[in-house]
Amino acid sequence: MNSRSEIPKELIEFLQLDIPTPPPRDYGFLDVVNQATRETTICNVYRYFLSQSTAPKLSERMISALLELLESAFEEKGMEKQIDLSEYEVHLEYSTAQGRIDILILSRTSRCAIIIEAKIHHALHNNLSDYWSAIDYPEHQKAGVVLGLYPHSDVQIGHSHFVSLTHTDWLNSVVSGGLPHDIAVKNYIYFQDFVNNMNRITYSNEMTPEVKFYLSHPDKIESAIATKKAALEYVITQLQTVAERLNLSVFGSNDHWRNLWDAEKKYPVYYTVFPHDIITSGGQNITIIIELFGKAIAEEESLRQLLKDDALAKRLNNPHHRRAGYVHFLSTTIQLSPESLNLLAEKIVDTIANDLEPVRQKLLKALNCPLET
Repeated sequence: MNSRSEIPKELIEFLQLDIPTPPPRDYGFLDVVNQATRETTICNVYRYFLSQSTAPKLSERMISALLELLESAFEEKGMEKQIDLSEYEVHLEYSTAQGRIDILILSRTSRCAIIIEAKIHHALHNNLSDYWSAIDYPEHQKAGVVLGLYPHSDVQIGHSHFVSLTHTDWLNSVVSGGLPHDIAVKNYIYFQDFVNNMNRITYSNEMTPEVKFYLSHPDKIESAIATKKAALEYVITQLQTVAERLNLSVFGSNDHWRNLWDAEKKYPVYYTVFPHDIITSGGQNITIIIELFGKAIAEEESLRQLLKDDALAKRLNNPHHRRAGYVHFLSTTIQLSPESLNLLAEKIVDTIANDLEPVRQKLLKALNCPLET
């Protein structure tokens, strides 16, 4: 067998492995506004859900879950706290002699308080003794919390009245305890989004099965990546063959799309093909788009009217996809088995010549583009 046609041993071994699949990335509102890991923003979200006025049902569950976690944590230290938060207020950036407390939950009626130092990616260098002495309540009626992505040791905390809790400890305890059935819909949506955000940034800090898998098989994975690159190069080379046979040019440098167009005449109607989709679908999704650009976009509706009774156009799909600079006007999708992808260029040429080019020529004529006779 020709060595060029042999499948690399590393790739065969790789395909025999049980490959973990990363969970889908769930983008939330904090991602959209680029605030997913900003401590001040996260503290503001906590205040919203702790407030008895903005989230009356959720705040009750938040406080209840927090008190349960604190009771267990202080029991492990041989300490007992008696904290009554029947009525309370929430402060952010509460000023002390030497700093600011991130979140302070305070009951002036019962003289109880929970002092929270919130951490995302910053190290713990805060003067917790300053925070503790700033709240002049009995020691058994106040508690300190270092709230982080991961647990902090007693040595790291350095204060006997502060315990370590994680964001996921607290939030998932609220969820597992059951959310109130009569919670406002918007608060339910906001809260679930917040929980998902905090879980994601917590777990992205951990050695997940996907990360461990990569670190255990870097050579095999790099071989697979190189194989994918070779497949992409093959498809793009096939598209260059298509362009040459149709007297067109290939335009674009993105692996996800390539245009086939008249480079000299710069006609505003051309073809778009998606190399990445071709390889990731194993040839089952070879979509060819008739795309409008420039002056053709302004004439989209009249062009659709022009093709209303066109037999070929009726057999094509309408992608309904448009951006400021282009419109996916019509499309067709063909399929080839992986074993038949050596015929990719021939299949695309045949499809364009027989199913798409007569339609494109009709559009160009309507746009008064000079056509070759």
